[in-house]
Parts: sequence; C-alpha cells; structure tokens
Amino acid sequence: MLFQSEIGDVSQVASGSLRLGVVDNTISDPRCHVVPALQALRSRSRDLEIHIDIRNPSELERAILDERMDIAVGPFHTTNPGIAQHDLHAERISLYLGAGHPLFDRPSIALQDLAGADYVMRGYLRESQRVPQHVSFNACAVAHNIEGVATLVLTGRYLGYLPEHYAERWVQQGRLRRLLPEAFSHDVAFKILVLRGKRRTRVVEALVEELLSAHAASASAGAAA
Repeated sequence: MLFQSEIGDVSQVASGSLRLGVVDNTISDPRCHVVPALQALRSRSRDLEIHIDIRNPSELERAILDERMDIAVGPFHTTNPGIAQHDLHAERISLYLGAGHPLFDRPSIALQDLAGADYVMRGYLRESQRVPQHVSFNACAVAHNIEGVATLVLTGRYLGYLPEHYAERWVQQGRLRRLLPEAFSHDVAFKILVLRGKRRTRVVEALVEELLSAHAASASAGAAA
C-alpha cells in the first residue's frame, strides 16, 4: 500500500491507499462536507483505495498517533504536539428529552425543573460542563456514541445532548423536544487531524485540500446568503 501511495506522489495524481476516520452520525449535518470532499478526491484519482472507519474522537486521535490512520475528522480537543489540526466547521449541540418524560408535555420548562433529572453522558465529550452550575443532573447512564445517547433519550427516561441535525427527524415526529437552548445549546468545533512531522503522501495532502476547500466554499456561500 505504501508503494502505491508513493506512486501517487510521483505522478501528482491522488492514487494509492487512504485511511480515513470520522466520528459517527455526521452525514446528516449540512455543515459537514466530507462527502463532497471525497467525491472531488475520487474524481482526481485513477486508482484510489479508501479505508473508512467510524470511531469516537479519542480512538481516532490514538489511531493518528499510532499511524493506523492517515486523517481523522471530528470534534477534537487535543493539545498533543504530535498532531496537526485544521479547523473545518461547527456542529450545534442541544439538550433533549423524549416523549413520555414527565416534563415532555409541560408548556414551559424552567431550569429548576431539571434538577435531579436522569441524564445520559456521552463518554467522549464533556457536555456536563455546559450545565448551569445551579442545576444538578443525575448522571446515571453513559453512551459512547450518538446513537447510544439517542436510544436512551428516546425512552423518555433521560435527558441527553445530541447534534441538532441528528435529532431533527425525531423532533419533527414529536418524539424529541429540545430543552432551553439559551442555556444548553452550544457549538462543537470539528477539525481535521493528521500526524505532525511526517511526510504526507499525495493522496493525504489531496484530501486535506479537498476538505478545507469544500468547507471554505460552504462558509462563503452561507455568508453571502
């Protein structure tokens, strides 16, 4: 595989092998442009083999450091000097509860109504730090991916943070309700991670270029709208 990637370097054509890691359930986010970046990369390739893996951010960071992955895309908070980072976009995160929860049909909900509510934490993010200090949840469940959080919130027994683009389908169906966005909603920065100090193959450089280009074009279009 390395020999194939080096051929891509020499020819300046995006060819060879590429190992890409992405966090789960980003495909429904209109601000995430991994798909068009891969489309553009494939159009430049005469011989490209892509290996894509879906993992949580800490696993992706470790895979980059261990050189088991070439590029990772997700909401990273790393300060590791061995990793180079490139900003992409922001994902909007909000707090939700599900139909059947005692508070779900209440016309208005105040912060004090949430005190002691059962809460599912996402194992790789620190959303609990976004909870106002005078509100204390009962953190009694942990999920290590978005689908796990959604599964528990949809039982109507837990509060939990979900990306708004991901939760929207269930909001429209009347199965989820967003809670007090002025207090709980926030943006999470998505980034590209690559290993610092290692000569990158042409195909890796090409995907970084396409990701940055696709997100920059989207940001410019949004600003002009």
